[in-house]
Amino acid sequence: MFVSILIPVYNAASHLASCWATLEAQTMTDFEAVFVNDGSTDATEALLQEKVSQEPRFRLVSQTNQGVSAARNAALAVAQGDYIAFMDVDDTLAPDFLEQLVTAARKYDCDVVFSGFQRELQGQWYAEVPQLPLHTRLDTAQIRQEVWPAYLRSNRLNSVCNKLFARALVQSIRFPVGQALGEDGVFGRQVVSEAQSLVVLDYCGYYYREVVGSATRNLLKHDYFQAALQDYATPTGWESLPNYTALQSEKFLRQVMMCLGLYTKKANGLSWWAQWRILRKLAHHSAVQQALLEVPESFLAGQSRFYQTILTLLKKKQVTFLFLALRYSHYKNKTK
Repeated sequence: MFVSILIPVYNAASHLASCWATLEAQTMTDFEAVFVNDGSTDATEALLQEKVSQEPRFRLVSQTNQGVSAARNAALAVAQGDYIAFMDVDDTLAPDFLEQLVTAARKYDCDVVFSGFQRELQGQWYAEVPQLPLHTRLDTAQIRQEVWPAYLRSNRLNSVCNKLFARALVQSIRFPVGQALGEDGVFGRQVVSEAQSLVVLDYCGYYYREVVGSATRNLLKHDYFQAALQDYATPTGWESLPNYTALQSEKFLRQVMMCLGLYTKKANGLSWWAQWRILRKLAHHSAVQQALLEVPESFLAGQSRFYQTILTLLKKKQVTFLFLALRYSHYKNKTK
């Protein structure tokens, strides 16, 4: 068995058929798909049991609801492939996705392969490729020099779904159970800390679909700012890197700006007064103000004029102007 592709599933009956179809269309056929039913309450379990009885490459693990990290860990514990890939059940793959990544792993003789992905936003697909050296075998020194700072600077590398990992490398690494957000990033940082070799492909065969009301955008379920604070304060083991503090501050401020956008969207269900109070909390938080002092001028200069204005208003704690600027931006861009 060459590849195990691991798929956590929770109340996903409506997505299973398209997931199965995209797997069965893979040009590389030497794989197993390990589905972990994480305590679904809909027809997911019955549908998976029926499909597994028909498709020998599909396996099913069932457990009580414990979250996506525990589901992925359960799949890792039973995976038999030489390489590990991950997929979310509501996403799809290009037919040559597994073949492209496995071919690269063989060609470059490396234990980690990164690729790009396609993201759907408001009905349009956009390709995103990691801003790292492409089609070059990176050794441990180059991983430290190129990949570690990229993880620290932003969340763009966090997803595990557009990557391939040697099972020998990840057999002792697990996702943090109980962490509501950013669990992919924690796992990824551990992996690249241990990796001896890595290659990045200019290839985008993973199709990530933003589902309305999905967990990553559910403000009633997750406190995104608290998650960003936790990520900002958690040691990474990479503190010896030059400019570590500046890189961490860049990432934190990118997360803060994402929070500002999410908390002021009309569709989030929050009243204008509640939105204003959240902005006031963010603007006056000591970690935000500290990060604004620690980021280099190059970060600020590299932002759009709008984001430069937002960062200036944050630094000056001008909450009302901050609120009006964000609301106007949503109106101008017709975001819901």
